[in-house]
Amino acid sequence: MPRLLVLVVLCLVLGCGEERAAPSPSPSPPAARRDADEAMRRGLVEPVTRAVRRSCVRAARRADRVAVRCPDVLPAGEYEVPQSYGRGRCQWLLNLEPRRRGSRAPSGIFHVLIGGTCERWKELTATPGRSWPGARPAGDQLRLIGPAEQGLKAPTTLRRVRIGGRPALVLRAAPYPGGGIHGDHLALVFNVGREGHLVSGHAGRGGPTPAGEPVVQALLEVAGSMSRATPVSP
Repeated sequence: MPRLLVLVVLCLVLGCGEERAAPSPSPSPPAARRDADEAMRRGLVEPVTRAVRRSCVRAARRADRVAVRCPDVLPAGEYEVPQSYGRGRCQWLLNLEPRRRGSRAPSGIFHVLIGGTCERWKELTATPGRSWPGARPAGDQLRLIGPAEQGLKAPTTLRRVRIGGRPALVLRAAPYPGGGIHGDHLALVFNVGREGHLVSGHAGRGGPTPAGEPVVQALLEVAGSMSRATPVSP
């Protein structure tokens, strides 16, 4: 009897035969992964080229005081080989110009800049609709505003978002030249650890980049795909 009682208890706890409870369903993929798959399906983003990865690695060798985070995807389009606009060992910035104007990509983005600095961004809870107080003059913090002699102007905060669970902002850079090399771009700024990072893009046919869902989603996917650059084979 004791043995039979033990078997009965085990069946009640673990489940026996056809009456065994069905296992709990596996959790659905994270929302971020679903968004990334959807963005790829819609043609908003596409995998980066080896030229971009090599540029990230070169930037990492020079800016050795900051983790260079290379994206796995970029807004769909054709870009020239990235130009490095980084300054010193604590900052990196890659400029991706279009091979030709008139992008027909779903996001409309044709010009992209990505970068990082060894100093965290401040004011990532800024009020939408106001100038962003976290921006600094050119030569500091990834040149989000132009030189003083060119009528520098801080970007405007559009909305708050999250990237990898971290607070981030969507900014609209002032028109060039006051907005510097990011003039008329939409920019995302966010922190990873002790470092500040940036992704900006220009879409449309001149003038300010529209802040519609395709543009913002494409930039969010780029930012969310960024990871520390590692060497690649030649």
